[in-house]
Amino acid sequence: MKLKQLLNLYPQATVQQQPQNPDTYLSIKIDSQWFILPKENLSPTEVQLLRILSDTKEASQSLNQRKHPWFDFLLRNGKLPPVKGKKVRFIQAFVTINDDNREEWSNSFKTIFSNSNVCDSFWLTPQKYILVEQLSNENYSQENFAGIAETLDINLNTKTKFFVGNYWETTDQLVSIFNEELKITDYAVTKSNETAVSISQVAIDYWLNNYIKKSHLFSNYKKQLHLSDQMIKVITTLYDECGNISSAAKKLYIHRNTLQYQIEKFQHQTGLNLKNMNDLVFCYFLTV
Repeated sequence: MKLKQLLNLYPQATVQQQPQNPDTYLSIKIDSQWFILPKENLSPTEVQLLRILSDTKEASQSLNQRKHPWFDFLLRNGKLPPVKGKKVRFIQAFVTINDDNREEWSNSFKTIFSNSNVCDSFWLTPQKYILVEQLSNENYSQENFAGIAETLDINLNTKTKFFVGNYWETTDQLVSIFNEELKITDYAVTKSNETAVSISQVAIDYWLNNYIKKSHLFSNYKKQLHLSDQMIKVITTLYDECGNISSAAKKLYIHRNTLQYQIEKFQHQTGLNLKNMNDLVFCYFLTV
């Protein structure tokens, strides 16, 4: 069946160059393009039939995913796989890569880890790789992942960005946690230039964008304050320095007394004291 015929059958579908979020869309590779269809109105039988139409590599990849117990658990309502340790974390890798290099990239990545710590790993999409790792004394830090990304990219001519999740108890709640971490990283992948980011670093921005920004109180505070570019820089720097005025002044290349004056002037104008951590966090939310 040709792409044009599929579009006639499913007028709500689109044709794109990249696959979309697998939670809400079915992405089928046909003739080097991606046929994207919302899952909400598709029956399980339709999903399976449409997958059969995909290119051989994509179909093969789908078959390989079914062999992974954590893929089954997280995405196909399978049973929770047994884990030696009590906690696991999800490492998400967004990789700009050619089809021919995908297996080499995943093999190179897996060799970096101790096999005893890796519960499972698989390609979720052609550009997103998932590794499930249990807690141990040998787990890599966020800084380590930045070095791993650099090494892989130099050797394989790829572009890799890691999102490092928190450690979670191995319960059925992991499915909901995994799905929300996917949504956070899909939102954040284009907003951070770092090659290794923790979920906690980008979660606030995601939550703000999806929840707090819908608050009438929040939007009116933002309109009323009219934060200048300079004041936004002061607030974000103070936040990054945990409210330490001396450290923030150095980062801003101004004298400590100058920053002190700006803080006091801001408090006089708004009633918000940036020396108070609650007020500082609140003002930081207004800048995001």
